[in-house]
Amino acid sequence: MNTVLKSISSSLPPFNISSGRTPMDISSLRTINSILERDAKDASYKFALLRGTIDVCQRYSHLREEADGRVRYPLGLLVERWVLYYYPIIESPEFIPQRSNESSDNSGGRQIAFRPAFKKVTDYYRDRGGFNAFWNEYRNGDISEEISSDVLRLFKSIRETIVTQPMKFIGRSRSDEYYSIYGYDKNGVRIRNDAYPDPEFVLENFGVFDIPADMCLAFEYFGSFISGEQSILENWADFSHTKSKQSIPKEHILTLLTTVPETERAVAMAQKVYRDAFREGPLECVWSGKMIRDATLMHVDHMLPFARWKNNDLWNLLPALDKVNGKKSDMIPSCSLLERREGIITDYWGQLSQVYPVQFEREVAISLLGKKPAEQGNWKEDAFANLVQKADYLIEVRGYEAWEWADA
Repeated sequence: MNTVLKSISSSLPPFNISSGRTPMDISSLRTINSILERDAKDASYKFALLRGTIDVCQRYSHLREEADGRVRYPLGLLVERWVLYYYPIIESPEFIPQRSNESSDNSGGRQIAFRPAFKKVTDYYRDRGGFNAFWNEYRNGDISEEISSDVLRLFKSIRETIVTQPMKFIGRSRSDEYYSIYGYDKNGVRIRNDAYPDPEFVLENFGVFDIPADMCLAFEYFGSFISGEQSILENWADFSHTKSKQSIPKEHILTLLTTVPETERAVAMAQKVYRDAFREGPLECVWSGKMIRDATLMHVDHMLPFARWKNNDLWNLLPALDKVNGKKSDMIPSCSLLERREGIITDYWGQLSQVYPVQFEREVAISLLGKKPAEQGNWKEDAFANLVQKADYLIEVRGYEAWEWADA
């Protein structure tokens, strides 16, 4: 058994989750281990699917639907994850094989299915800011018409690869049936070729996928171990290193696999809102309640720290006194602190939504609500409740340190 999973499963006591979720069966961990160790490894698809599913289960609980022992999520979330994972690999000047016998000249005809479509996108952005520029434009709905049809084609190709390859074959080491673990809506998904690729469209039009509820729970609780060292990322790096005939150092591949796009633009946008607000007087520190007298004393703080929760959405960027933010560091605000500061948090959300209504609504809908704020009158209450839920998850499940403001 994989070293990490073995230590996890051997130390697990029987337990039940009081939140209404399905109690976790230890067999789900054995299934995950079997997939990692025994399922065929002809391409890196398996690693990408498992890693993506873990990310989705951990980040998007507000979009989960559960019935008959299975949980369902928008499939577009997986497609987005794959774009994030593979972009640095496809963009890399050194060719990094992602399938057995894959070569840069495609002499063996074994390229991963979406590499040609991906190459068009990475080539387009190579002199336009690269990975960071692409991801910021996609998230903000700013993809140029010049490349938008190619981006949509890439997303559709990745979706097709996901549902016809790893979803179909994962679990074959334990079952003779196809789709023995993953399911998806095989009928009724029609994606227009002239559609504009933005997060809302991908979320709403790429269908859904489902997995067993106990596996989802295992991913929520132990996904960080499963996708960390000696597991998915290590296996993926080993796979790519081997397929390159050891010409690409494994350490370099791991660096690419853990690369995330920089989104300083979002921080700058939030900072501008708060700097402009100083014209009306001091701002209130989101955590301490003390007045921030001028912009030189202000930090734009990630409520859920970026190091713990890779999120640069506007709703997650609020003003804090520099000294207070320094004390908070990468700790998670406690649920009680969030609840005490609910009023000022939602006030700042109102300011952000007034200045950047389209982007703010899109980000809140995807990351906190599952629907546009305009579609429900009490959106702030629901969004805040989901913020508290995510903080509680990071503290109680992921084990990150809680932070409670105390005036020193």
